[in-house]
Amino acid sequence: MISEAKKYGLKVPDDLAVIGFDDQPLAELMDPPMTTIDQPVEEIGKKAMELMIDFLREKRKSKPQIFELPLQLVVRDST
Repeated sequence: MISEAKKYGLKVPDDLAVIGFDDQPLAELMDPPMTTIDQPVEEIGKKAMELMIDFLREKRKSKPQIFELPLQLVVRDST
């Protein structure tokens, strides 16, 4: 998106703020470096495994559950 904005003469972040998700390593290398939201993928995986193990041990249907895990805003120069 940043490169497309530049093609149209837009300046990031002056004319357009850009934010990404997952804090991929490439985000730091972009021009300008992209602000991202980092999610705790290891915690998500651990929680998924805990739920699966509980489900298999109890051999019953599980009810839908909602879990909130912390996100982190990684501020860089694109915002």
